[in-house]
Amino acid sequence: MLYNKNMKRLYLTGFMALIPCLFFAGPLFCENRPQSPAEMQFPVSCRLNENCWVINSDKQGTDIAIKSISQMEKGIPVLSAEHGTVVFVQKDEQNNTKYGNAVIIEHNNEWKTLYGHLKKGSILVKAGDFARKGSQIAELGMSGEVEFPQMHFAVFKDGALSEPLWSPPVKEGLKPVDFAIVNTGISIEKPEPGKIRQGSYNGVEILNDAPFVYLWAYGFNFKEGDFLKFDLYNPGDEKILSEVVKADRDYKEAFFTAGPVPPETGAHRVKTEFIRLGPGLAKEHFFSFNVKEPEKPIDPELLKQREEQKKLKKTRFLKRRRLFIYKKLYDEGKLPETVPEHILERLKGPE
Repeated sequence: MLYNKNMKRLYLTGFMALIPCLFFAGPLFCENRPQSPAEMQFPVSCRLNENCWVINSDKQGTDIAIKSISQMEKGIPVLSAEHGTVVFVQKDEQNNTKYGNAVIIEHNNEWKTLYGHLKKGSILVKAGDFARKGSQIAELGMSGEVEFPQMHFAVFKDGALSEPLWSPPVKEGLKPVDFAIVNTGISIEKPEPGKIRQGSYNGVEILNDAPFVYLWAYGFNFKEGDFLKFDLYNPGDEKILSEVVKADRDYKEAFFTAGPVPPETGAHRVKTEFIRLGPGLAKEHFFSFNVKEPEKPIDPELLKQREEQKKLKKTRFLKRRRLFIYKKLYDEGKLPETVPEHILERLKGPE
């Protein structure tokens, strides 16, 4: 959107803020005033550390990731961090640039914010549009030089990278995670990173005729030497698998798998435990899954008999209903002459 009431209000607010230095404090005070936009809001509409995670945050920018491509495809809104004017929109259809699909918004006093790796076809603004603080400008994606869904947010002052000016509530909860296990699950095949990232194993149903079950975990910011332990308990709460996986190097994005193990019918419980020895970090995560018996195939002859029984019941119901209507008409003396003779005899009853 172009010039509107919100933009007018922003300009009036800025002018009112200059009155004290223009008429009372003098030009020297005006020149030394801090030149920065208002406190910025978080630029992604998500629940921090629940369905999105800050995996990096420094002067170079802030990287906000989500757990799967399927979550990305549902649409995660990217929001303008502050009032401003859109000065640049890049639609990288061929995915040939570092930040892929991107938007740059200019705020007061030469501050700019960059929103990168946006989802293809999701950009809602164009150069010259006024973006209100908190308004949606696009959706989080994985365009550009990234391998998993995320959004890169950066702040510039006079062309140089600068620390974001977060509002206090955002700043308090914005510390990048030391590590994050963002998704766990099971599969009946050896888990593939691409399918885990896609979300293909989410909600998978396991039948007891499956030969094996595998466990997997997906997360960010793992370091060389980190451990992830998988414990699997059967329906009788007996431990049937205990496996430790060790990170052989630093990983910004990591996949861990355990198994295989034959499934048993009933509810299973899984415990994953992350351990980082140096700083003594540890975290447990639990989930469960149910192994079902496959439905027995229906005998075609039995299915045919059931269908015939349904038809017979329906026919009998219609006959009883028709007879009830005829009886009512007969009692009222309104029975038509076209009624079959055998129906009329039943209505008269024995003489």
